[in-house]
Amino acid sequence: MKEITNAPNKGKGLSSVVRHGFLKAALIPILTVELILLCLYFFAAHYITEKNIDLLHDNAIETVSGISKTEARNFDDQLREISRNSRSLQIDHQALFSSPFAGSHLKMKYTNSRLDGNPNSRNVSVFVSSETELSSGVSEKIIKTEEMNARFSNLVDSNPNLVSAYFISQDNVIRAYPAIEGFYDQFPHNFDLKQYNFYYLADEAHNPKRQSVWTDAYLDPGGKGWMLSNVTPIYKDDFLEGVTGLDVTLSTFSKHILSKDLQWKSGALVMDKQGNILTMSRNAESYFGLKDLTHYNFKDNAEDQAQTRPTEFNLLKQKSKSGKDFSDFFHGTEKTMEFVMQGEEYLLTKEAIPETDWQLFILAPFKNVYGPIIEEKERITRIGVGFVMLAAIFYMLFFVYLRQSSKNLAKRISAPIEQVTNMIVSYDSGEKVHAIHEPVNITELDRLLSMNLKIQKAKLRYQKINKEMNIKNEQLRMLAITDQLTQLYNRLKLDEVLSYELARSQRDRTPLTVAIIDIDKFKQVNDNHGHQVGDAVLISVAQIMLNNIRSTDILGRWGGEEFMLILPNTSLENADEHANNLRLKIQEASFKTVHQITVSMGLASCAQFMCEKQVVELADNALYEAKENGRNRVELAPLATNRPEIKRTASKIAV
Repeated sequence: MKEITNAPNKGKGLSSVVRHGFLKAALIPILTVELILLCLYFFAAHYITEKNIDLLHDNAIETVSGISKTEARNFDDQLREISRNSRSLQIDHQALFSSPFAGSHLKMKYTNSRLDGNPNSRNVSVFVSSETELSSGVSEKIIKTEEMNARFSNLVDSNPNLVSAYFISQDNVIRAYPAIEGFYDQFPHNFDLKQYNFYYLADEAHNPKRQSVWTDAYLDPGGKGWMLSNVTPIYKDDFLEGVTGLDVTLSTFSKHILSKDLQWKSGALVMDKQGNILTMSRNAESYFGLKDLTHYNFKDNAEDQAQTRPTEFNLLKQKSKSGKDFSDFFHGTEKTMEFVMQGEEYLLTKEAIPETDWQLFILAPFKNVYGPIIEEKERITRIGVGFVMLAAIFYMLFFVYLRQSSKNLAKRISAPIEQVTNMIVSYDSGEKVHAIHEPVNITELDRLLSMNLKIQKAKLRYQKINKEMNIKNEQLRMLAITDQLTQLYNRLKLDEVLSYELARSQRDRTPLTVAIIDIDKFKQVNDNHGHQVGDAVLISVAQIMLNNIRSTDILGRWGGEEFMLILPNTSLENADEHANNLRLKIQEASFKTVHQITVSMGLASCAQFMCEKQVVELADNALYEAKENGRNRVELAPLATNRPEIKRTASKIAV
């Protein structure tokens, strides 16, 4: 087109040239330009689509990985909380069985529901197997275990993840909260619960260390769906009195996944270390073609153990190619994988849940990730095809119109084409948005110009959203490591700092001292003045300590009214001096309403020995000694040997 415009003037008009045989020479360059325009159009559509797909692919990996980490951390935190509750119950119940019996025995007889003669059984079930003799020992056990009711109800009612708490004795006496309705519709009268995983996993043979353990998922006999239990053995000396357990239904426990509409209609599932699917979202059910069972009758299958997940819920046992790919990913170290299942491509991420060795998987269909871009590409293609059809009609009429409109037509076509080319070339060069060319009254060109302008504006919106996301991520990071009341580091951040400082202390062979600080008689402050005053005391104490520690010290809220102070490169003697100065600052300070507050401190030092698991417990024991010795004082833990044996003199610190 440029060559024709700049061609030497031969004294003949275009109409004359066309009229005298140059019609072909005139049409070929024009048609060539139009073909180039179409090529540029489709190339631009393809190029932009591929670039957007690459951006979406990277964004999908980052987004889904972030979701996996967040949800896995939530799972792990809730599991750890339940494990801590279970260990606390173990201490209480073992103390209960070690105490002498002081009461009168019950008159008991068997019924078809709860045990007749069970007093104070409101909202609590007590059952005894018909194989168990109703002796005075059973009566004593029922009366003693009544003290469990309050703790069971407090735990279950305060933790939305827990659905029940129970104690099962070695002679099949059961106490459960809340009450179990229709127990004998599910179990025979001569039931023996010691054969089920929620009992035998805690016995001496399976749990010689006497710790709290998690069961595999099993179908609840009470019709609550799939659940798992955290069980802990209860010993009197070396005799196993029974097992205490906390039940969690998987549907309740994973509500934050099942109730969420994840981006791109992603599916979520949790698998145990054997590869069994414990729970999954509805989207994941549809992708895998699975549907959870909801009920199982234990009475009709009394000889079986607790019903576990069917084989089809173990993806590692599937013999298909997708099953093999999933198995390799499950056992591998990679955190993301792209694989094909039933003809559909998926992005798969995984994240470990350390407390139970489970893994959380997020499954995102690529068709949903790329859907908007593919639809836009198809729309652009349809526009291009329409443009070709209109151009064909246009050139059929062009022979007649060429003489009068060739120059105007060339100008009308070349100007927008040049702008489209500039837009395409400058797409990645900066944030400039080109003003749209004045309409040329050619529908396809006008739509093409408008579309390119929209794409550039979309790029600017994406850049703005990306900046906002970075700001929000930084805000979330600060929230994750800060105690919201005192604005000190929280327990999660303290664990991280303590691990780092311990490692540095061992590497540099420098001393490290840890202090655990407890506000004396803080419970009385809450009881006498209310929790708002208690919160104010916590904030004031935290601010006093923060204003009086060294710049190298690390202070955080350890939990409740306890704080932790980490003193790097500080010996136990120097730390004692710092701690006493800090204690006196708090003692001398004036507090609104309560006037004076004191603190007790326990110090432990770690120097030139492997003490990662000892220093906190040593400091905790020293704090206990400070409480025992009159409060408002600092106690030092003795220096440990390489392999110390630490004995806690009491299970709780007096407040």
